[in-house]
Amino acid sequence: MCSELYKSRMRYIFILVIQIITIYGQSLSDGKKSNIEYCDVITNDGCKENEYCKPPMVGDKPPLEFTIQGPSEINLPEDSATLKVVPKAPSQNLTYLWEVLEGVGSSVVKSFKTQTLELSQLKEGSLLFRVTITDGERQSSQDWKLVVNPAKSVDLPPKAVIRPESPVRGVSGSTIVLDAEGSTGDKKIVSYKWTLESGPTYTLPATNTAILRLENLDPGKYNFSVLVVDEAGQSSSASVLVEIYEERDDPPKAVATECGKSETGSITLRLPLEKIYICGNSSTDDKGIVSYNWFRIDNLADKLPIDGSGSTGQVYTLTNIQSNELLGPYEFRLEVKDAKGQSDSTTIKVFVNKALNLPPVADAGGNKTLILPESSIVLDANAKDDGMIVSYRWTQKSGPTTATLLNADKAKATASDLKEGIYEFELVVVDDGGLNATAHAFINVQRGNNEPPIAKAKNVTVHLPAGIAALNGSESTDDAGIVSYKWAADEMVPASMMILDKTNKQPVLFISGLVVGVHSYNLTVKDQQGEAGSTLVYLTVERGKEDVESVEILMNSNISVWSQRSKKKLETRIEAALQSAIVEADEVWAKFVRFESIPDNGRLRAVFYAKSKEPSMRREASTSNIWTIIEAQKIVRILRKEYSMINEFNIESIATLYCKFDCSGHGRCNDNTKQCECDAFWMTSLTSLIHNNWRNEDCGIIQAISMRI
Repeated sequence: MCSELYKSRMRYIFILVIQIITIYGQSLSDGKKSNIEYCDVITNDGCKENEYCKPPMVGDKPPLEFTIQGPSEINLPEDSATLKVVPKAPSQNLTYLWEVLEGVGSSVVKSFKTQTLELSQLKEGSLLFRVTITDGERQSSQDWKLVVNPAKSVDLPPKAVIRPESPVRGVSGSTIVLDAEGSTGDKKIVSYKWTLESGPTYTLPATNTAILRLENLDPGKYNFSVLVVDEAGQSSSASVLVEIYEERDDPPKAVATECGKSETGSITLRLPLEKIYICGNSSTDDKGIVSYNWFRIDNLADKLPIDGSGSTGQVYTLTNIQSNELLGPYEFRLEVKDAKGQSDSTTIKVFVNKALNLPPVADAGGNKTLILPESSIVLDANAKDDGMIVSYRWTQKSGPTTATLLNADKAKATASDLKEGIYEFELVVVDDGGLNATAHAFINVQRGNNEPPIAKAKNVTVHLPAGIAALNGSESTDDAGIVSYKWAADEMVPASMMILDKTNKQPVLFISGLVVGVHSYNLTVKDQQGEAGSTLVYLTVERGKEDVESVEILMNSNISVWSQRSKKKLETRIEAALQSAIVEADEVWAKFVRFESIPDNGRLRAVFYAKSKEPSMRREASTSNIWTIIEAQKIVRILRKEYSMINEFNIESIATLYCKFDCSGHGRCNDNTKQCECDAFWMTSLTSLIHNNWRNEDCGIIQAISMRI
């Protein structure tokens, strides 16, 4: 610890020597003497040493002293409290910032930036707060702990509960689960004990668990009880009756139907029919059916032969079907058995009527030719039948692409999105007797005089700090459709401007790494015949006011230790400092646009801009939301005086993102070094260098030139 104090003392002695030299040089030029101030610093180990205050404060001002008024302990159900900062000496420019160090989420707070902290909806536990007050030059903090005690309650015995409720019924071989986890009490339940009070002999698998799993119970009545004990030693018990019966096995129920139908007993069909399917899969059994057997039981086998297959399966298939209107129905019996050998049977009669209608005749409208760029055509069906056509169905059988069919279930359908080539469409019509017919139509799509595509894309202007720009070429046109897009950057486009996600072959090009300037991109589109069209698109990248007035902060910190909470804390400190210093600002909003690590030294670099809103704006138009960008130089001047913030976040420098010096009109300002680079024969004065801490901020002196003739 002493070595740390020694290092700290030597570091500040070195800074003191540099400051003395600088101040002494300034005093020589101004004819004045500067005072160097010291202040007492209390270290973490309680030591007190005299350190050089960086930067020196104007005048001798005592530290900010204050007290906190409010309760340190409350008892529920009281769930609100108020903490108030009472400064020892009155001040007009104090800002307040409350922080929750421990117990986040245990209360609701109206505002953390007021003198009084109002807490509500408090819960049992403890909260540790820290309040920091500052007047722009000084800062003081205090911690306050608030303990929220639980409401006092009367210790009651637990209530044992068993689920499911009594009686619990099951069959032999089944598993019964008794659950006592639903037992309740004002104290935590610490033990369970199950007991078989009465019933057939049974060994409990476990007795000290909340859930009791009972397996392989013999038929009979069992009485089980559970004893629950809470952490206060109080107990309660409950019991449940478990009734186990012999497993029931009912005989099966045979059901025969036409497959896909629900009617039983008989079915009526009309020729022509290739096959008839009779199903027994609607038969039921509580344990499952193991066998099916079909038998023909009518006396017409000699006069009306019929073929059957699948006589031992769920589906019985009949073929070579004949009409039986004159002789009577076909009759079949289905027998089903379960695993226990129990059986059941049923019969079904099949009436087959002769055919009364002829199949329809379909006409798809003949073959047609379509000339591009026309890409759609009407398919017109014409069908004849002795009865009625009940359905139409158009489908595409072949073609270079998949066409879009509209009203495919109507007599007239529309085929669209056609490309060059031959398409085949099939028409299927069905009459009211179930008979159908098909027809085909061929559409020959030909190209007329091919016109090359026209590439179109609007020029785009974006403003930094925007990170991505988009160039849209989807408005390009062709008489038969564009098949490819290709974007190419001009060779003078900065290398940092990268094309994202291979969008150089898409209608819309996305570009990142934007650099100020006008950049050109060539768009080339092609059609199916290989004809191409090109256009040149300009992307203009300008600095928006947010970018021009951005501020850069360099911190001696590793980015890996920074969380969203740390970032938000710095953002809040910046907003509070700006709002306090800018009198005309009613509200200040800071926005970080970059938060990154500098590769060469590992320092943290944060870039942000800030907006303010004046009170008059809200009074003049209550619905307005006008914000004004705060000048970067103004932000820098204010934040450089926030010494407590600088020390807390290890800030090494605060500067404008872009160099703002005019260099006396004889040089240019370097955005990286934030210093002037003077033109030939011009330089800065020694006095200016000393005054600006050896930084070149002007070029107002002509260099002395000696010439030898």
